[in-house]
Parts: sequence; structure tokens; C-alpha cells
Amino acid sequence: MRDVSLAEAKAQPGHVIAEAGEAARKPIDLARLQAVTAAMTEAATAREPFVRQMRDEDRY
Repeated sequence: MRDVSLAEAKAQPGHVIAEAGEAARKPIDLARLQAVTAAMTEAATAREPFVRQMRDEDRY
């Protein structure tokens, strides 16, 4: 993906967005994704309390 100046992005936002979308459409290597996720350990904390804690700490 190429660099885009702020002026170009303001002048042609649709073109810049479409170009970025095309660059993001790469096929996913399923074997590599499975290898990476298989090596991950499960989080020690459950998701819901963790997200709630982050949200509450940011709020107050």
C-alpha cells in the first residue's frame, strides 16, 4: 500500500478507502492461523470480568 497525503485523502476519500480495501483482501493461510492459535494459552481471567474491569477503570 502506498503513502497518501492528507490533501489527497481529503480530495478523494472514496478512492483512498477503496484502494485500502483492495490491499486488505489477501487470502488467509488457514494452516498458519491454526498453528498460531494452537500455540496460544487460554487467558487466566474470564473475558467478561476483564472487559468490565477495563471499562470501569477507564471510566472513573
